[in-house]
Amino acid sequence: QTQYLPIEQLLDSGIRYFDLRPILDDGIFYTGHYTKYHARPSLGCKGDTMKRVFKKIHSFVQKHNELIILHFSHYCDRAWKKSDSEYLNKFIQLCTNEFREDILILQDSAQLISQQKIENLSLKYD
Repeated sequence: QTQYLPIEQLLDSGIRYFDLRPILDDGIFYTGHYTKYHARPSLGCKGDTMKRVFKKIHSFVQKHNELIILHFSHYCDRAWKKSDSEYLNKFIQLCTNEFREDILILQDSAQLISQQKIENLSLKYD
């Protein structure tokens, strides 16, 4: 279900898992929810910028030292100009820029964090 509360209120109410859908529109990543119509993602709406959402989450983590899980799905480039790898690389760069060393990125959707040994996990993206 699409949430109507700002990210900081969701965090303050105890939410620690977020399913975010990155939408690239005019070179800026937003949260969003779109449905394909005639093979193009044209029905839906944009939310806040991912950069702003990341800043709010990072600020919360710095104050409260808690684990927040961000699951990204339904990637969408509204202009259909970027290749999947170019889009993903740009999005990963945004994540690493905003969270710096406080991030663990698992790119393989089959790679579950629950199946990892703690000594194999690193909070730095190489």
